[in-house]
Amino acid sequence: TNTIAATGSAALSAYAAGLEVRFLPANTNTGATTINVTQSGASALGAKNVFFNGIACVGGEIRANVPCVMVYDGTQFNLVANGLLNISDYGQAQLAYTDTTHVKLSPFNGNKIVVNGVVCTVPDAGVSYTISALASSTLYYVYAVATSGAISSIEVSTTVPIASTTAGNKGTQIKTGDETRSLVGMVRTDGSTLFADTATQRFVRSWFNDKGIAGYGQLGSPVALSSSPWVGVGSSTLLEFLAWEGEVGICTADFIFTDTSGGVGQIMYGGIGLNTATSSGSTGGYSVVTLNNINYYHCGAPNRADVMTVGYNYYRMIYGIGGGNDPTIHTGSGISYRVGG
Repeated sequence: TNTIAATGSAALSAYAAGLEVRFLPANTNTGATTINVTQSGASALGAKNVFFNGIACVGGEIRANVPCVMVYDGTQFNLVANGLLNISDYGQAQLAYTDTTHVKLSPFNGNKIVVNGVVCTVPDAGVSYTISALASSTLYYVYAVATSGAISSIEVSTTVPIASTTAGNKGTQIKTGDETRSLVGMVRTDGSTLFADTATQRFVRSWFNDKGIAGYGQLGSPVALSSSPWVGVGSSTLLEFLAWEGEVGICTADFIFTDTSGGVGQIMYGGIGLNTATSSGSTGGYSVVTLNNINYYHCGAPNRADVMTVGYNYYRMIYGIGGGNDPTIHTGSGISYRVGG
C-alpha cells in the first residue's frame, strides 16, 4: 500500500531532477510512502520517498484509482497532483474573539491551511494568542506560524500582508517579507489595550470563513443639541469596526427630534457619517425635518451603502441645525449597520 512499484519507459535509465511520472494507483496510502520505478525490460532504479506539500506523506495523500503526478527534485518525488484540493483551496480555519485578552484560531470546515507552501494542520483545540506588549487603539494583522506541518502559534504584527509570488506558495496572503507567516485575520485594540467584540466595537475579523459583522447603537438618554453645522450624536452611536478591502457596508439611522422651547419652524438635518462626524459631504445624503412646538418628530437618515477600505472604520449618526432654537435628540434614536457576509 505504501510501497509503490511502477514501470517506466525503456529510455528511462536513471532518476534526474525534473523527472515527471504519472500513474493510476491501485491503493490508498496509509503512511510514509516510497516509489520505485523500473525501467522497462531492466532493473528497478531504487525506492525514493514521496513528499506532499513539502513534508513526507502521512497517509491519505494518494487515493486508489485517482490519477497522480509526481516530480523528482533530485532527492525525492513530490506529489503535485492527486485529485485532492489545490493549495489555494485550503482555508479551513477561523479566527475568533475569546475574551478581552485572547483571540483563537480554530478548525473550521476541515483543519488545513497553507504556511510557506505546506498544507498544515490546525490542532483540534485551536491555537490562542494572549495580549502582550501591544499598543492601544492600534490595528494588527494576525499570522499563523507552523512547526513540522502543524500550526504551533499565531502572532500579531503591524506589518501588512501581501500575496506571495513564490512558487509553491503563490497567492497565499503572507506577512510582507516573510513566507513563513500566513495571514489568518486582523484585530484592533481598544483604548484600554484590550480586544473587543461588541455591538459598538467589532475589532476581530477572520481572513478565512468570516460571515460578516453587524452592530448597533442607541441613545440611552436625551442629548441637548448645539447649533453646530454637522456634529456626531453621543458616543453610544459611534459604531467602530474592522473591514476587509472591498467589503460592502449598509447603514441606517433614525433620529427623534423635538424643540423643547416650544418654538416653530426649527429645521433639523439627520445623516450618517463614514469615518467622519463633521462633514455633510460624508453622509451619502441626509433627511430634513421641520420642528413645531414640543412635538416629537422622526427623521430617518437615508440608508447608505459603502465599499470599505481595509482596517479601521466607523459609522456615526450626525446632525445639523438650520437655525433657530437649540433642540433635543431623544432616547430611542439609533443607528445600525452590516458589513460583509
